[in-house]
Amino acid sequence: MQILFLHQNFPAQFVHVVRALRARPQLKLAAITDAGNKQPELIPTVRYSFKDDPDMRPGPLAAAFAARAARGQATAKAMVELKKTGFKPDLIIGHFGWGETLFAKDVFPAAKLIVHAEFYYSAVNSDADFDPEFRRPGDVGRAMMIRSKNAAILPALIDADYAVAPTRWQASRFPKELRGKIAILHEGIDTDKLTPNPQAVFRLKESGRAFHVGDEVITFVNRNLEPYRGYHIFMRALPR
Repeated sequence: MQILFLHQNFPAQFVHVVRALRARPQLKLAAITDAGNKQPELIPTVRYSFKDDPDMRPGPLAAAFAARAARGQATAKAMVELKKTGFKPDLIIGHFGWGETLFAKDVFPAAKLIVHAEFYYSAVNSDADFDPEFRRPGDVGRAMMIRSKNAAILPALIDADYAVAPTRWQASRFPKELRGKIAILHEGIDTDKLTPNPQAVFRLKESGRAFHVGDEVITFVNRNLEPYRGYHIFMRALPR
């Protein structure tokens, strides 16, 4: 059986399943990712070049789809080159958020396609209005921009044979007509590494101060320190 992974930052959410599958010698694995991806190659990997040219973008409402369609086209070209080597996947697994799965079925029509259904955008009861401080009710322009982000997601999910969402809430965001093909499967963590250690010690480089098990430590971990990720709430809570 041959399996192809599509993700601009591969292995990303697929890291655990890839490590498990590559231990099975009867499987032939490959991946396609962005040329700028700095992640280590866990399996044979083909890279595509993609440039989002601002000068070539259409109007703002179509910009998100145009960028994803362009990335999907670059991925499709990489799939065609992979096909020439004799690789013919029975199964394709990809994240549909950046458009990479859009044309997978055009290159490999017989392959089954599983997509990672991470998020469906909405201006109401979602990530755009969860915080009253930044809520903008009645802003039709903003609502239109948010809705337009789904333009590439919908065809990707419709063409998929199967979809996986990490949580029930994420799955619930998608249109009810499409939820039937979405399964709930948590991404998981590596419990061999992330496990209690009574001898654990963390030492600050600057001061040399050491923290041991039982010490009270407040942490805030995020990719970006911004209101979207609750940074303002965290900072205001620190004095208390």
